Amino acid sequence: MASLGPEQIEAEARAILSRRIERLGWFPGLSEEERRERIAQGVELYWPTMVQEAAHSLLDGLKEGRSHE
Repeated sequence: MASLGPEQIEAEARAILSRRIERLGWFPGLSEEERRERIAQGVELYWPTMVQEAAHSLLDGLKEGRSHE
């Protein structure tokens, strides 16, 4: 049986949060470079809020035979 490590969960949590922030249009009016920096700062601070969702996403992927890399 495959297992998930904390690094995998953290990476998935960061990816989920980053996609969500991008989709919601945070930081309008900034240059693209400034916006990317702010998004990276937000992800760095708040990725732990996405751990449970990330773990569920990864486990669902394992059940369905998908790989999250």
